[in-house]
Amino acid sequence: MVYRIMIVILLFQMTSFEKGLCSNHFTLPQVTTFYKHQYNASNRNWCIDHGKDGYVYVGNDMGLLSFDGLNWTLNELPARSKVRSVCISSNGLIYTGSSEEIGYWKRDGAGRLNYTSLRDKLINVTFHNQEIWRIFEDADNNIVFQGFSMTLRYDGQQVKKVETDVPPNLMVEYDNRLWGSTRQGVLLELTGYGYQKILQSTRLKQARLKGIFPFSDHKALIVTRKKGMFKWDDETLYPWNCEANDQLINEDINCAIYHDGFYYLGTINSGLLIVSTEGKIVHEINSQNHLQDNTILSLRLDEYDRLWFTMSVGLGYLELNSPIKFLIDANKRIGAVHSVVF
Repeated sequence: MVYRIMIVILLFQMTSFEKGLCSNHFTLPQVTTFYKHQYNASNRNWCIDHGKDGYVYVGNDMGLLSFDGLNWTLNELPARSKVRSVCISSNGLIYTGSSEEIGYWKRDGAGRLNYTSLRDKLINVTFHNQEIWRIFEDADNNIVFQGFSMTLRYDGQQVKKVETDVPPNLMVEYDNRLWGSTRQGVLLELTGYGYQKILQSTRLKQARLKGIFPFSDHKALIVTRKKGMFKWDDETLYPWNCEANDQLINEDINCAIYHDGFYYLGTINSGLLIVSTEGKIVHEINSQNHLQDNTILSLRLDEYDRLWFTMSVGLGYLELNSPIKFLIDANKRIGAVHSVVF
């Protein structure tokens, strides 16, 4: 009898979740969060990536955190500075960026992480007062380090500056390519020859690119920080006329990711918003239901379909692949639930 009740509950939850995705019903996948007393470092976590070794790597105000699923370890830089960016390369090296510093970490035979600075590889680069906020591996396996006013490229031997008259805002990845936009509304692609102009539109002025993702009918969806979302078909750019965009224009979008038909948008003040391909906000995950903080600093999907997020206070993940979903009554209008029937 107990097992039968459990099965009914699971069926109810899964069925309600599927219906909820197509409506405004407030349903959530499992949310797991970590507090500073669990990982023993600073509240603020800037960035995250996942290694082939199974570890999660997090850029924290106190250094690089590594997590094996059970234990957290804090790895400090020589200057004990903040780790602003992290990227695991295809050869397994853990590249990090911080204030006036770039380098990589590698595990030794005992499993400890050892750090190697790349400052001595800089060629004709003035690194004063530079913060590295993004790191990518490009199609040629070069490592690209980016700050607000400088882009560096490491080919395994030397670190050289990518010359440009107007540096783009922080770049994003789309279609295995690196993209950025300028304050003047120019969309750029970083190629082996430097930055190439792809598009210029007044709609992108002061917009700050936050993501480019697949969309229907061979289009792409461009997500910006201040001006919402745009459809783009390589020639024209126009606003996505949908219910969600009316709200998102007023949201301070800080990061974005696309997965399995949904757009996950991390904001500065409103937590995590989940938007369907129909243009509706189907979930709002924030400090009123699951999060410690409403400032989402980065998003990253791992190979198990867990969406990790880092925040100004803590970090966590959504179990997007879990068959168990939760119906949350945040306002506590219905009281305690003791039984259910389908």
